[in-house]
Amino acid sequence: MSAKHHNVDDSGELEQLQDIRLTEEQIQRIARIAARTALNQVYAEVGKSVLRRAAWLIGVLILALLIFLAGKEALPPIVGKP
Repeated sequence: MSAKHHNVDDSGELEQLQDIRLTEEQIQRIARIAARTALNQVYAEVGKSVLRRAAWLIGVLILALLIFLAGKEALPPIVGKP
């Protein structure tokens, strides 16, 4: 299998450097590395999403707790009551 290797020089022109012949083993190794990289990116995005949702949920729970405590008059007033 052959792949064309391209490089962009300083002027932005696409320049063909050479034809590269890859063995089946090299192709498989590249595919494994690409798959591992893609999977790591998916894990990172899922992790970010879980953290965002957890932060949102914690914020809602804290707000609910503050409203509950304010209703029970367990919190000092924010605006002074005479």
